[in-house]
Amino acid sequence: MHLRLPFIVCIVLAGCSTLEPPRGLLGAYRLESGETVSVSRSAEGTLRYRIYETGDSGRLYPESGNTCISGDGFSNREPVQLTVQFQTGEDETAQALQWKVTGSKPVSAVRVGRERLLQFASDSVIFHARLQLPGSLPPYPAVAAVPVASSLSTSINWHETPLPRSRG
Repeated sequence: MHLRLPFIVCIVLAGCSTLEPPRGLLGAYRLESGETVSVSRSAEGTLRYRIYETGDSGRLYPESGNTCISGDGFSNREPVQLTVQFQTGEDETAQALQWKVTGSKPVSAVRVGRERLLQFASDSVIFHARLQLPGSLPPYPAVAAVPVASSLSTSINWHETPLPRSRG
């Protein structure tokens, strides 16, 4: 009985772990057509996409390496209707992607803007922030502070949109 307990505990702990998609894939991408695609976190280690101009959206399931697939809507992985291959650099940040709708030619997209993660303290409170920057070099004409949910909030995934940055 004593030999089985550690094994059972390991299985239970492994089942409790959460998957996180690579942060370097998250962001806004401009398709060759001019449309902007947002890629953000979704549930259970998956990503979600939304095309701003059309409202089309769905879940992206990790397939292999930096490739994700999507079926119809959020709950279907198959039949595959979309394949997205992220092109990452040494820092694991995607600068471009290939967007391939089944039955169509692949379309390229480039990342819009860039992001820096910041951390600063005020008294004994540590604040975390995401600074979204345009693709151009400074100086910038303005800075907009947008409050979002804390990292402990269950709603944080829905507030990680690159919309302001994608609009310049």
